[in-house]
Amino acid sequence: MTREELCSIPLTESKIRILDERIKALRVAATSLSAPLSPDKVQSSGAGDRIARIVANIVDVEAEMKETQIRLAELKVEANRLVDELPEPEQSVMALRYCCGYTWARVADETGYDERYVYKIGARALSILFPDRHC
Repeated sequence: MTREELCSIPLTESKIRILDERIKALRVAATSLSAPLSPDKVQSSGAGDRIARIVANIVDVEAEMKETQIRLAELKVEANRLVDELPEPEQSVMALRYCCGYTWARVADETGYDERYVYKIGARALSILFPDRHC
């Protein structure tokens, strides 16, 4: 695992939340459209076409979300392995941040450390894990 992959975990989690919200919005849009049920109307209202496009978009976004979720799971497995090699308190801080998906503020709350100290621990952990890279 590279430093960039480890650091991409929170962004990947955010992407999944954004995709999920997009799917919800598309579903609302699809259910809010309705075609008139007049039996004597021959010409299409276009609502069916719009619903079909929305449904196709939902399928695409769901596929993207599934791929992203699989990648996130793979990243977290690798992150767990990597974080297990760290000494304390680096191990706890990095596990909460990258394996559990906590924000830095929540990591500070969970560990009882000051948030600025949590950032320092995180930076120290990254320098232990990736000594070739400078912060």
